[in-house]
Amino acid sequence: MKTLESKIIVMVGCLLLLFSPATFSQTQYIGNWEGLFMDDFKTIIELNAVKNDSYSGTIQMFSGSNLIQDDEITKISIIENLLTFKIESKDTEFKGEFNKEFSELDGNFIFPDNSLHPIKLLKVKNSNLTEINQGETNSDLKTKKYSIDELKEDSNYLVEQLEQNHPQLYRYISKDKFYGLINFPMQSIDSELTVVEYFNLIAPIIESIKCSHTGIRLPENYQKTINSSGNFLPIKLLLTGNKAFCISNYSNSEILPGNEILSINNISIQNIKEKLYKYVPSDGDNETTKDYQLNHNFNSYYNLIDNSNTFEIEYLNSDTKLKTSVKACKYSEVNKNNEVGRDEMPIEFFLSKENKVGRLKVKSFMINDINKYIQKMDGIFQLLHNEKIQNLILDLRGNSGGHPIFAAQLLSYLTDKEFTYFERNNDVKEFEPLYNKMQPNKIQFEGKIYVFIDGGCLSTTGHFISLLKYHSNAIFIGQEPGSTFRCNDFSIKVTLPNTKIEANIPRTTFETAIGEKEKMNSFTLDYNVCISIEDYLSGTDSYVKLVNTLIRKS
Repeated sequence: MKTLESKIIVMVGCLLLLFSPATFSQTQYIGNWEGLFMDDFKTIIELNAVKNDSYSGTIQMFSGSNLIQDDEITKISIIENLLTFKIESKDTEFKGEFNKEFSELDGNFIFPDNSLHPIKLLKVKNSNLTEINQGETNSDLKTKKYSIDELKEDSNYLVEQLEQNHPQLYRYISKDKFYGLINFPMQSIDSELTVVEYFNLIAPIIESIKCSHTGIRLPENYQKTINSSGNFLPIKLLLTGNKAFCISNYSNSEILPGNEILSINNISIQNIKEKLYKYVPSDGDNETTKDYQLNHNFNSYYNLIDNSNTFEIEYLNSDTKLKTSVKACKYSEVNKNNEVGRDEMPIEFFLSKENKVGRLKVKSFMINDINKYIQKMDGIFQLLHNEKIQNLILDLRGNSGGHPIFAAQLLSYLTDKEFTYFERNNDVKEFEPLYNKMQPNKIQFEGKIYVFIDGGCLSTTGHFISLLKYHSNAIFIGQEPGSTFRCNDFSIKVTLPNTKIEANIPRTTFETAIGEKEKMNSFTLDYNVCISIEDYLSGTDSYVKLVNTLIRKS
C-alpha cells in the first residue's frame, strides 16, 4: 500500500532516533534535561558524573507514554558551557550549549545525513530518580520518613498535576468522591511515613481513576533497594479464575507445582487479590489487565503489603489441606528467569503448509525501523498469498501497545475496506495521516483470521483490536483486552517533590473511528479461554489447543 507506506515513512522516519531519562553529574551539568523534539516527543537527557570531568548518560524519547527509544550516550564532552555526545546506535551526534544559569540547554541533533534538528531542554529541578546522599545506606532509604507537611505537599502537587493534565479525570469517579478518597487518608495521617507507606496510601486513589495510563511508581533507586534487600515470596503463582496455583517453588518446602495456594500468612488468596488490585491501574472496570499484571509480577506486588521474613502457606495437595512455613527469598531468585529483552523486530511468524495455517505473533508495536517492518510484513503476507494459506492466527497476547502507525499498517493487510484509524484529535497534529481515509493493502489476506487477546493488550493494541473487529470478520479468542477503542495517552511523567514517587499522567484521549453503536457496546469475545493449570504445567498452549479444534471443524 504505497500511499500508507509513504505516509508512515514521512511521519516516523525522523522520529526513531532519540530518547531519554537516567542520571547525570557535576553539579550544574548532572541531572535530567527535558524537552520536546519536533514539538511532540518528550525527550530526556540524563547525565551522570563517573569521575572528575567524566560522564555517563542515556537519552530516551517518548511518544505519549510509549518509550520509543532508550539509548546510552557516549563520547560525552563538557567544556564550560558546551556539551557534545554521540548516540552510537543511531549514528547521531548532539551539540549544545548551556545558558549562564545552567537551567537551559539549546542544541541540535545531527543525523547521519548531516541534517540539523533543534531541541531546547530545561533542567528538571526534581530528578526523576531518588537522590542518595553519600553514606546513605539501603537501610536508610527503607526507613527514611517524611513529615506530614511533606506528604501533604506531595498529595497537593499530585492532584494539581492530575487536574491540569488528565483529560478524563472524572469519567469513572465523581469529583466529590475523588476528593473524599484523597482527604480521608490525608486527615488520618498523624505521624511521619516512609515512601512505601505513603505509596500504599495513595495507590488506591490513583487506581480509582480507572485509567490504565494513570499510575504511580516507587522511585527507581528505592525500588532497586527493595529488590536488593527486600523479602519476597519464594513461590511463583498462576492466577486463573478465582484460584491460584504454584508453578515454581524456590524454597525447600514440599509445595509442588500444581498445588492450589489457599492463603498466605492467614489471608485468603481472594483477599490478597483484592488488596493487590488497588496497585494495578486498568481502564474502567476491566480486571483482566489486573490479573495479567499479577501473573507476571505477583511477587513484587505482594512485597508491597507483606515484607515478612517467613510466610505461612496453606495449600491443597490431592484435595488434602496442608500448611507449611517458607523463608523469604531475594528478588533475584524469584525473577532469575524473568528478564525481558527488547526485540529489534518484535514479530514472529510460523507457517504450516501442511495444515494451511499461518501464525503471526506481534509482541509489540514499539518498533525502531519502519522500513524493515514494512518489508517484513510485506514478505509475510506475500508468502500467505503465494501458499494459499486459509487460516491466520494473529497472536497479540501481552502486546502493550506502541506507535499507532505500525498498527495501521498491519490492519491494511487484514481488511478489504477503506478505513480511518483515529477520530480527529487536535491535540496531536503528528497523527494527521491517521485522521484521514486509508486504503487496504494490495497484499490482502482473504482467509479466516483468529485473534488471540488477553488483559495485556493495551493502548495501541486495544485500538487495533477495535478496528479489526469493525472492519473484518476476525474471530477473537481469549480474555477481555485491557483496552479497546478509547484510551488516554500522550502522557507526561511527574515526580512528587519530597518522596520522589513518579506518576504517569495522560494529557489527551484517543478514539478509533468505529461506529457509534460499536462504541456503546462492550467488547465481546467469540471464544473465552481460561488457562488450566494442567495445560500450563504440561506446556500446552490453551489458546492454540482451542483454535486447532476450531480449524479442524471449519
